[in-house]
Amino acid sequence: MNRSRSNFATLILFIVSFVVAAGAVAKNDRRERFVRLAADAPSGSGNSVANDCGGDFAEARASLRWEQEDGETRLRIHLNHGRPNTLYTVWLRQKGKDRDGWSFGGSPVTGGGSTALAPTAALNELVAETGPGNGSPDPANGFWTNDRGRGRLELDLDFAFPGGAYPFNRAELSEDSLDQLAALFPDYRLIPMAIVDARFVEAPFTLRIASHCTDDLSHGLTPGNREGWFDWPE
Repeated sequence: MNRSRSNFATLILFIVSFVVAAGAVAKNDRRERFVRLAADAPSGSGNSVANDCGGDFAEARASLRWEQEDGETRLRIHLNHGRPNTLYTVWLRQKGKDRDGWSFGGSPVTGGGSTALAPTAALNELVAETGPGNGSPDPANGFWTNDRGRGRLELDLDFAFPGGAYPFNRAELSEDSLDQLAALFPDYRLIPMAIVDARFVEAPFTLRIASHCTDDLSHGLTPGNREGWFDWPE
């Protein structure tokens, strides 16, 4: 079997196994901590907390709680001692490596390794916020901290987390959004894509929390300039 067929088979196997496992879960209520990233570690945009957020915020902490039932998930993220009055966003990993070291997955829309953690009902607004000159201070996958550095994100997701697949196929996009996707990502596909669970698959994270200290904006399905703060799982 050649490399492309092996990667495709691996991807299909993960999607099927994750969806089956998710459907078998009647109810799952969990709470876990995020691991803090090094303050001077550069993100994919080159930004870092130490260089772009005015300090290292060594006491910052974040936790994750989720309840999964019937293929849907209620998820809550709490952040304490972060940078005050700052926009944070949360990202869901979709690219990993199989046991032989071959990469698989990735967003079928942008081609990136992650996508915005948000219900599919938010995809139309996220697409509108994507691309040069676009952005939002109030994204579906984001939250602001208060003047004490506390913030939280609560989401009702129409898919199973962890496990399962992100159902891009459920997106209800306007003609303008479809035109924008075609212009930005000509090869985009609105198909389900497996969520990479870094507890079992080689991947840098399953969820990442990032800040936007330099422009106070998120950029839809792509993170734009950002600073990495936390990863889950530990």
